[in-house]
Amino acid sequence: MAPPRTNTRRRSVQPPGTPWSRALALLGLGVFGVGLTVALVLIGLFAWYGRGLPDVHGLRTAWRPPQTTRVLDSRGALLAELFIERRTVVPLERLPRHLVTALLAAEDARFYEHTGLAWTGMLRALVVNLRHGTVAQGASTITQQVVKNVLLSPERTLARKVREVLLARAIERELHKNDILYLYVNHIAFGHGRNGVEEAARFYFGHGVERLTLAESALLAGIPKSPVHYSPVNDMDAALRRRHWILGQMVSNGFVTAAEAEAADREPVRLAARDDDHDDLAPEVIELVRRTLAQVAGDDALRFGRYTVTTTIDRDLQRAARAAVASGLSDLDRRHGYRGPLLTPGTRRPNASGNVLRGVSPPRDGVLNPGQIYAGVVAAIETQPPALVVRVGTSTGKIAWSRVARYANNTTIATFAPVGAAVRVSPDQRITPDSPGTFRLELGPQAAFVAIDPWTREVRAMVGAFESTPGMFNRATRAVRQPGSAFKPVLYSYALHSRRYTLASTVDPNPGCFGTGRRPWCPAESHAVEGVIEPGMRLREALAVSRNMVAARVMEALGPEPVIEHARALGITSPMPSDLSLALGSGGVTPIELVNAYATWAARGQYQDWYVIREIRGPDGRALTLPARAPARVAITPEEAWLVTSAMTSVIDRGTARSARSLGRPAAGKTGTTDRSRDAWFVGYTPDLVAGVWVGFDDRQPLGYGEEGARSAVPIWTSFMRDYVRARRPPAIEFARPEGVVALRIDPATGLLPGLAPADPLQAPVSSIEEYFLAGTEPRETAPVDAAVLAPVDASAWVPSEVIDAGATAVENPVAAPVVVEEPPVVVAPTPMADDAAVAPTD
Repeated sequence: MAPPRTNTRRRSVQPPGTPWSRALALLGLGVFGVGLTVALVLIGLFAWYGRGLPDVHGLRTAWRPPQTTRVLDSRGALLAELFIERRTVVPLERLPRHLVTALLAAEDARFYEHTGLAWTGMLRALVVNLRHGTVAQGASTITQQVVKNVLLSPERTLARKVREVLLARAIERELHKNDILYLYVNHIAFGHGRNGVEEAARFYFGHGVERLTLAESALLAGIPKSPVHYSPVNDMDAALRRRHWILGQMVSNGFVTAAEAEAADREPVRLAARDDDHDDLAPEVIELVRRTLAQVAGDDALRFGRYTVTTTIDRDLQRAARAAVASGLSDLDRRHGYRGPLLTPGTRRPNASGNVLRGVSPPRDGVLNPGQIYAGVVAAIETQPPALVVRVGTSTGKIAWSRVARYANNTTIATFAPVGAAVRVSPDQRITPDSPGTFRLELGPQAAFVAIDPWTREVRAMVGAFESTPGMFNRATRAVRQPGSAFKPVLYSYALHSRRYTLASTVDPNPGCFGTGRRPWCPAESHAVEGVIEPGMRLREALAVSRNMVAARVMEALGPEPVIEHARALGITSPMPSDLSLALGSGGVTPIELVNAYATWAARGQYQDWYVIREIRGPDGRALTLPARAPARVAITPEEAWLVTSAMTSVIDRGTARSARSLGRPAAGKTGTTDRSRDAWFVGYTPDLVAGVWVGFDDRQPLGYGEEGARSAVPIWTSFMRDYVRARRPPAIEFARPEGVVALRIDPATGLLPGLAPADPLQAPVSSIEEYFLAGTEPRETAPVDAAVLAPVDASAWVPSEVIDAGATAVENPVAAPVVVEEPPVVVAPTPMADDAAVAPTD
């Protein structure tokens, strides 16, 4: 019997659970896998981008950002600021509490609670960034902002963000919260080039952080988010809205009460007055400060700053000097046509045309060097921004329209400089055909001005050019120019010192020649009248009206060598020619050199070196040791100094500088003009201030017809001194006469004692004047009656309407009229001069 048939199919085994549970399990595995993958990716990213991260260990103490060096005037007013980044680091303890809490409310209210990262904000930013496909939004804590600004670049990339997160955590582990906040408040940008809260407080409110009110603190705290948009200087309404929001955040976080916030919100904003003129007020002084700072503190002092330099400059007087120079040169420009539209070559213009079209021809290789003046032509005009394109040979350069203001005379750029117009220009830097640069327009002359306190030798004002451009050539300390008749007081000072002359000594003023042979020296004498022989002239009057022949004959009698030695005693260090032409100022000097020599007479014969820097304090507040100054020394006696001063008061009272009498107080000084009016000088002083002016072209072009010290330089001096008197109100005192000076009546014609009175009562009495002498040098002889002057002498009759102190001129024929010998032009330029050491002209 067959076995029974059975069903061989096996029943399927059902797994436990429902289909939903299986789906969830699979989802869980997927999420885990994705999470693991993300984690591995993140670990990989952090490992990859974490390589070579900056070391944050000791960041608080190692952090040394560039800071601002402040240059102050003699009264503590700000003269200039030197900086790579405008910043002044302040300790956290100096910050008022409401400033700190305002910054926290604005940027990171939970700063003291988190560990460097705001995770919720980062996730929110991540969603936004994923949606935009780029880094469009950040979620930075203060710690992250410190990392971004101090350690990393501000670029928005994934790599930087990863490094930012890693460094933020590292900083939180290494530094205390207050150290992180210290870095933040001193580094963050507040707009207008100001970095850190101290510079921001000074810029916006004119005072330091300690004096900030709650309202001011809230306003400042709102700026870093967008310095351009939230600056109250740029947009006051936006800044106030931002302040209102921050005050609300401060209330929400319990930093201030609602009442305090409301009061602050009502407080009007009082921004500091802008005082930016100090930036270009004294670039000449700032260059000396830079040089000295590097010398005493090293080059790092200029990089990292935080020094305080107190100078001898008086800011008000510096401003007055700059204005006087600008006004004087502008007047000269108007007199000689240096202002107004440029004309194309071939078009004649009165007076100025020769100077405009004259300049050094460019070299064949087209290389143009700074300090040289070249003849060029306007090749094109640019409008955005306005500029002239000038071609000099095969090289080109631009002149910014803003640098043409002196000459533009309210014209437009197209009207002022048509294409093809001839110009004189000097390069700001080396220019080649392959490397264009920038030019300076050289139409009118330049000037230098120095004012010194004679008793301390502190420089009160210094101007080296019409422009106030950083790095410009400082003619006050570096331009070596012939002083002309401004040197005559040095000669007469030695004449008195030698006891061979007094101010009453008479010397032949009539034209003559010195030396023999084919080229005798015949000084030009503008006062000479053909066919008229003048009597002897007293030294006082000869100096007052600047008679050249008197000076030359005194030099011949004394010899040049002792005069040079005397000039050295007065502080003139530049090389001087050992010949008779020195009497008329043929040896070059710098303006500050000559002014300081005059200061020796004003200081009763006491010589000292001039100086500009009074004190330098380092970042730690300690004073640095400055280069030693030579001790003061006696150059001449007080009596000799007073007599020279007395003689120079006659220059102002009735001589070539009569226009300076308008100052209305005792003053002494001397004009100077060189051959063909290439240089115009005036150095003058009151009992408490010495000031000197030089005017001329850098390449020694003539200033123009009728220009001399009295016309070109004296008005600048007088304008400055008026401002000085108004600003400082010095007492109007006389120059105190020493006891060793004797006053005596003399005969004005002979310089001797007055003759006897006439026996005839109807005859006019003999005239006499008062003169001063060193005790023991008074005249002993009596003037003969037939030589006595029977009427008062009017010395001003000897002064022509335009007095030119002609310089040394060699002539072939001593009988013929003086023939001017053309000399090669000398360009006094900064390039070949390493420092302020004087360099004698080669002519």
